[in-house]
Amino acid sequence: MEPRYRINLVRLIRQEEWRSSMRRKRLVSLTAGSLALLVSALMYAGWQIVEMEAVLKQEQAKLSRIEAEYRQYTDTEALIGDSDIRLLDNLKNNATFWTRKLAAIARHLPDGYATTALSYDGGSLFLEGIGKVSSRQRHLIELNDYMKALGNDTTFNDVFKKLYLNSARREGEGKTGKVLRFSLTAER
Repeated sequence: MEPRYRINLVRLIRQEEWRSSMRRKRLVSLTAGSLALLVSALMYAGWQIVEMEAVLKQEQAKLSRIEAEYRQYTDTEALIGDSDIRLLDNLKNNATFWTRKLAAIARHLPDGYATTALSYDGGSLFLEGIGKVSSRQRHLIELNDYMKALGNDTTFNDVFKKLYLNSARREGEGKTGKVLRFSLTAER
């Protein structure tokens, strides 16, 4: 009598060996990949550590330089007498802050006008300028409006209380057209 089922044990053994071999290959591949990832992570961490140490050395050098400057500063003795304090106080109280004054002079200039000379003798400010004469002949009105605006500007009139027109004259008929030359004086 012949058996109903034939079992090929060799084939089953070979399949099991093949599966086992595949598992081993996957395990070896996974281990090799994990190991490569671990090595690359360790190399990156080492590189970061070396880079941080270099930055730390630079910062320590900067700190040492600053500490040396501070020690030099603290070792320096400053001797300031009463006369020096009075002089500094006098300079501070009598100072003229020119930035705002010059900005006010420029801010209120009418269109087509420019300053050509500016001088200060300690008490009076002398200003010369030039302006284009328009076809409407409003140059004297514009100059008057400029002087009013400048005289009313608090950043200018806090020092210069009086503003005078020294001269205003028309010149030229050349290429540039008629121009107005003017001169102003501002006094404390």
